This record gives sequence, structure tokens and C-alpha cells, in this order.
Amino acid sequence: MIPVDRASAVVRPAAIDKTYLELAHDALALEQHHLFVAEGEVRSRPEQDRAAALAFRAVQLKRAVERAGTAADTAAERFEQAVAALGPYVRRKATSSRGYVARTAALLIGDIAGLSGAAIALGEYPTLAVTQAISAGTATVTAGLAATQLRHLQQSAERQRDDAREALQPYIHLFAGPGKGQRLHTAVFVIAALIALFVTIGVFALRTAIEGSLSGLTFGALATAIALASFINSWHHADPVADLVESAKHDADVADRRHRRLASGRVVGQAEQAGAHENSVTTEYTHRGLAAAAHIEADKFRALLASPDVVGHGPGRGPSPVIKRSRSA
Repeated sequence: MIPVDRASAVVRPAAIDKTYLELAHDALALEQHHLFVAEGEVRSRPEQDRAAALAFRAVQLKRAVERAGTAADTAAERFEQAVAALGPYVRRKATSSRGYVARTAALLIGDIAGLSGAAIALGEYPTLAVTQAISAGTATVTAGLAATQLRHLQQSAERQRDDAREALQPYIHLFAGPGKGQRLHTAVFVIAALIALFVTIGVFALRTAIEGSLSGLTFGALATAIALASFINSWHHADPVADLVESAKHDADVADRRHRRLASGRVVGQAEQAGAHENSVTTEYTHRGLAAAAHIEADKFRALLASPDVVGHGPGRGPSPVIKRSRSA
């Protein structure tokens, strides 16, 4: 900086508002601002269109996620309530279902093998023989399910002796006792016995026609044994309390998986990403426009400095039109 003895500044005359030069620069600054805003709108338009296209799906998915979350919470609460209230009454092990399914499958496969082998040996087409054997074997195993109802009645009678607490009111049907449908229960057992009997007679007749009465008696006895084993298998596995608890757990798991699957959907993320990109581009070009306008405003002030005798050196703050400062010796 060059040292001087005196410095003076001329205050902008109050009679001059804005010169044409200033108005022109202000207009150019406004032009730059609008140009950059428009450019930002053009650059962000693809993301804006994408966000708009995904908006409806995103809103619906968010609502579905909220509903699924509510359902998952309700199912989890119901499961916890069932465990807390019915836990002491569960008689079946948690892993018992695996053994039940395995035993049922083994009985079914054995019955199918015996029936289909006899039918094929008699001259039936293999496809038809196996199909008929599957139906008959399923009927035999299903007949054994009558034990489930009998077991439920027994356990219900045992639980009826317990004092029903308030927490057990939603499950009062488990403590209601045998009920009045004895004739219906008897009819179910009679039907199950007839199924086992008819399958046994069928196997006996097939094997007798092919290999003689001894073979027929043997395989007929095996068919009866399969029906009885299915009965025992169902009796051992039956536990309505455990069924209710496991059903509540299954419902809670299904609701939780559905909620997590919906929550991990890409639609909401894609819509939010597109919206964020759009806002980012718009903000960037808005700032670019403001920066360009500020640059033109700076050029305006530099241009005004060339004519201090007309517009002064700047706006004044004090009453004196001329400011002088002497340099100290």
C-alpha cells in the first residue's frame, strides 16, 4: 500500500438513487439467478419425474409397512400372552412335531408300498396302482387322527379341575371339559374304525388273490397295525394347548417376516433417493445463480468506482458529504 499524506472520500449524493449502470447490473444479476435456477430445474427433471412416478407406490408401501408393523406387534403380543398364560399347561415337547411328522411319513410310505406292490402284482398299471395306494394309505393314516380328538377330550377334562384365572379367559374353550357332543365323537371313532377295517380287508383280498391266504393275512395284519400305530402316534402328539401356542408363534413369525420384507422394499428407498437427488441439484444451481449474481454485483461496484464525481465512493453514514483523514506525522 502506498503511503499518502491525506485521504478523502466522497459520499454518494442523496439525490441519486440508482444510475442506469446500476440498474443494468441488477438486471444482469437477476438474469443470472433465474438462468441458473432454470438450469437446475432442467438438470433435476429426470429425478423429479422418477420421484413423482414412484410417489404413489412409495406412499402405499409405507402404509402397508405401518399396517404390517402393527400386525406384527399384535401377533407378537398375542404369542407372549399365550406363552405366559398357557405355558404351565403345555404337555408336548417343542421338538415333538418333528418326530410326529417323521413317524406319519414312515407309516404312509410303508402302507403305500404294500398296497401298490399288491396291485401291481395283480396286473394293475403302476401309475394307477401307486395313485390308489397313496389314497388308501392316506386314508389309513387319517383314520388314526381320531385319537387326537379323544386326547383333547381327556386333557380338557383334566384342565377343567384347575381354577380359571383371568388371564385364561381368552382360552376358556381349553378348560370347558368334554362337552355334550358325545354322539358325534362316537360317530367319528366308528368312521375311523371302518376306514381301517376296509383297508385291511382290501389288502387281505389282494394278497390272498396273489400269494395265498397266509400272505393276505400277514399284509392285512400289517395294514391294521399301521392304522393302530397312526392312532397311537396321533394320541402321543395331541396337545391343543401346545397347538395354540405354536400357532401363535407361527403367526408372529409370519407377520414379522412380512413386515421385514415390506420394510426392505426398494420403492421407498428409490423414491427418497430420487427426491434427495432432485433437491441437491436444485440447491446446487440455486447457489450457482446467487454466486453469479454476486459476481455481477461486484462488477457493478467496480464500474461505479470509475465515476466517484457522479456517484461518490460509497453510501455515507454521517451528515458530512466529504470525509477527510489526515495522516499523522
